[in-house]
Amino acid sequence: MITAGEGTNPNDNIIQNNLISGNTFLGILVNGDEQDDQLGNSILNNFIGTDYTGKQLLGNNQSTSQHGVILGQGNLTNFTARYFAENNKVRGNVIAGNYRTNLWLSNYASHNMVECNYIGTDVTGTVALGNCVDGLLIGGTRSNAPTRLNTVRYNLISGNAQCQGNAEANLTFQWGATDNRVENNLIGTDITGQRGLSQILSSDGIGIKQPRNLIRNNVIGGHRRHGIHIYRGFGRRHPWNNQIENNYIGINPNGTKISNGGDGIAVFSNIYTPHQVLSLKDVRIAGTHIIGNTIAYNGQNGIRLEARGDEAEFEASVTNTKIGQNIIHDNGANGILLAAMPTVREASVLLTDNEIRTNRIFANKGLGIAFSESLPTPHDIFLDGKQGDKLPANLPTLNQARDTKKISHRRPKYPILLSATLKEKTEIQGKLLSIPNTKFVIEFFVNSSADSSLFGEGEIPLGSIAVTTNATGQADFKAVLPPTPVGQWITATATASEGNTSEFSKAIPVH
Repeated sequence: MITAGEGTNPNDNIIQNNLISGNTFLGILVNGDEQDDQLGNSILNNFIGTDYTGKQLLGNNQSTSQHGVILGQGNLTNFTARYFAENNKVRGNVIAGNYRTNLWLSNYASHNMVECNYIGTDVTGTVALGNCVDGLLIGGTRSNAPTRLNTVRYNLISGNAQCQGNAEANLTFQWGATDNRVENNLIGTDITGQRGLSQILSSDGIGIKQPRNLIRNNVIGGHRRHGIHIYRGFGRRHPWNNQIENNYIGINPNGTKISNGGDGIAVFSNIYTPHQVLSLKDVRIAGTHIIGNTIAYNGQNGIRLEARGDEAEFEASVTNTKIGQNIIHDNGANGILLAAMPTVREASVLLTDNEIRTNRIFANKGLGIAFSESLPTPHDIFLDGKQGDKLPANLPTLNQARDTKKISHRRPKYPILLSATLKEKTEIQGKLLSIPNTKFVIEFFVNSSADSSLFGEGEIPLGSIAVTTNATGQADFKAVLPPTPVGQWITATATASEGNTSEFSKAIPVH
């Protein structure tokens, strides 16, 4: 324990090359008091929770809810006090088998570095030793005690959250966790990144309940539920403005499958506990950026945005999401699902200003982009009112108003493509029947084959044009784009000026 007090110096200590296991309280606590903070301490190359070989469990406080390492206040001191833990280093340790959380960056833990640790595995990085709840927990016991500006990089974080019904994630952001960076980690895999260690054990790869965190350049796979799960936790803050960039989710950089059982990325405007989904009166998720990721081989959707209302007067929203430059393929359901789900008529949900641009979306079992509004899609209505053009069973939302509950989707209708002809370039003609007097970007894609639904997907971006609808909501267009071989299939989406993107159009062949 490094703690401030009379006659002690809580700063610039080094804990190195130790075996710290089998304690009845916890492994390491770096904790100040009201006069002194904890600054510049280093925890290096220790075995914390294992035996001396680093391959067997001894744990710290296996029978109660304690932890391997805590930086900050934790739940051990006066909740109104302000004890800062800053500029500490946790590097090169094996931290596994501690009952509740292997490593906890708690209240007022800021500007700390966590790097090159094995959190939840043995010393070889190939065997899950894990713990009960979270592997790495960032955030404290209240939202007004910030845990911020910490960096977590080059770690192996796998095999944690083993207690079924009580599990959270290999890495969780909770109360007060903002402006943290999680970069270049292996999360859910073994040290090679080739196979999962968490398929049966861990609920999620990363759980995010707080705003403004950066998740970048990680490999995330092998989880029972979702790769990344953004949702409202208990507390006052909503998980706004998180950035998810350049990760491999369900796949590694070599193309090896390391599937997550649920969605690659799930963004839910409800409150989630491992036992159930609980509703609050107001759950808002806004400003998530999902940019440049490869998301593949997950059991459900590549990306899911869901605003769900389960009780009367419940208000839920997912807004201002940017989904761009991702490669989304071979997922078990849709590439991207946007779901507005008021499961009772008195609930209100909002799913709007969510922009989907310049992605590669292909070979998913469902649609490339799908909207769901908790209403059955009739299969006996003809596309755009034309006889003889009947919709198949697996199809996008019809280009007509269908809302009977308090749903606000503000979704544009997909373009109607009429012809695609190869001359010196590819000439595409079509029309858009959507929101009147509105500017749109029509984005075109080329596909080696049409989706089984005949709508989408969007394998390779081909180009885009700008159009403006007239007072009746119509815009006729002709696009001249790079040459595309005869026999390839063209699809398109429409994105309104405020950011809403349609589903994919019906695919047409190039002649």
